[in-house]
Amino acid sequence: MEHRSYFANTSVFDVSNCNLTNISVDILTYMTRFMIAANLRGNMLDSLLRDVVYLNTSAKLFLGRNTWQCSCDNSWIISWLQSQSDKIRDPEDIICNSSARMRGRYVLKSTSCDFCDDREKRIFTITLSSAAAVVVILTAGLLVYNFLEKCYKCGSFICLTVTNAAATT
Repeated sequence: MEHRSYFANTSVFDVSNCNLTNISVDILTYMTRFMIAANLRGNMLDSLLRDVVYLNTSAKLFLGRNTWQCSCDNSWIISWLQSQSDKIRDPEDIICNSSARMRGRYVLKSTSCDFCDDREKRIFTITLSSAAAVVVILTAGLLVYNFLEKCYKCGSFICLTVTNAAATT
């Protein structure tokens, strides 16, 4: 949503259920002038611009039923929402809509650690590392098995000679 000149005289700002994905800094600046309410409910907002932390408004805020992104990059929003909790009229509807781990959690009851604890990435990394270790061990096992099989077919004396000769060079 972009700035419009008539926002200067606005006291109630209601853009609920408009599928907004972001709001410009200019509109956020005008939020300080909204005297009664700013209704941003039911949109596609996954975050707000960080500049919102510098704004001071006395208006009632409706922010629920948006697609809030609860990630480490967006963890700053927790403290801002908590600082505005006396103005927010729908805190129970401000819910995470991101990863499976955070989906359905109340943003206002979360912490930065909740947002930044990326267990899914750790689980993926551990799984990938374990799989790589298994592949390396199996490959080494197959190489040793092939070497021992050749030694058995050739006669152990010849293989020991070849092994000793390779070790001395």
